[in-house]
Amino acid sequence: MKKIVPYIPFIIITGLMMYSLYTVGTSNIIFSYEHYIALVLMLVGVISLWYNLSVNMLATFFALLLGTFSQAAFTPIITRYRFGFSVENKGLDIAIQPYCLFLMMLFFSQVSTIPVSMRKPFICAFTVSPPMSETVTSLISVGVR
Repeated sequence: MKKIVPYIPFIIITGLMMYSLYTVGTSNIIFSYEHYIALVLMLVGVISLWYNLSVNMLATFFALLLGTFSQAAFTPIITRYRFGFSVENKGLDIAIQPYCLFLMMLFFSQVSTIPVSMRKPFICAFTVSPPMSETVTSLISVGVR
């Protein structure tokens, strides 16, 4: 059971994408560009299951990130909540899909159960190496800006 826990968000979004494919095939609903982006990321995730599991985790992360900010869609009907302001659809507003946000939180809650070798891409992407931080602190202490 512990081997499957990190893949729960991937399993859920894959199931949602399969449901979308079924719905598009049996009704008059068509895909938009958000669905195609999600489909490509899901195919990358499924193919990488057999070759490299860290690529699968990265594909799941990017799919959920894009899905959270409404650039990818996994269901036939896209539900968004907009935050911000706009005048005639021009302005600063952020569209968020609530189920992708929930799955993103679920994904990050499972990071501690992911083996260290698979966490490496996330650690490298979100940390600053010590030589860079020492250079920045030395420049700040000298007064160079």
